[in-house]
Amino acid sequence: MRQPRLVDLKYEIDVFPAERDLRARGTGVLVNKWDAPVDTLFVNLQDQVEMSVEFPGAVLAREDEDLGVRFYHLDPALAPGDTLEMTFAADYLTQGFENGVRVTQVVQNGSFFNNGFLTPTLGYDTGREMSDRNDRRKYGLPERDRMPPLERPCGQACMSTYITDDADWVTMETVMSTSSN
Repeated sequence: MRQPRLVDLKYEIDVFPAERDLRARGTGVLVNKWDAPVDTLFVNLQDQVEMSVEFPGAVLAREDEDLGVRFYHLDPALAPGDTLEMTFAADYLTQGFENGVRVTQVVQNGSFFNNGFLTPTLGYDTGREMSDRNDRRKYGLPERDRMPPLERPCGQACMSTYITDDADWVTMETVMSTSSN
């Protein structure tokens, strides 16, 4: 399913290391770079954070809460070359005491996270497929392709970076805050 491409991101991120909490708000600009209209958005929400996302004029058509997948219908469809803004929020708030550290991206002595922890993604995510060869064989699934062939013209394979399948190289602005020591 062809999806618009993310071309611009703006974040406001608040990190609270002592509490191991994080709050992020953001906007993104999507562009339909295809030669046909896009009438459905296939959205993946991250499972380690409480996440919300909105698209002006889009209607939630279907949701699978267990998999963190949503389908939004666009009416009118996003025409080739048109843009659509998304707004999103991601909160990781530690609840009570944990037996082990469930999320290591936000810790007291040094936090590290990337946009994949904070941002909804668009399109089918092969990273959510069953990856173990034996499990795939057990369920009658074919082996996974390790990487696309290195050939020209490369079509869809050239539309993606090594980081993600839903964006080109993007412009990004981030305002970040944290607790004082």
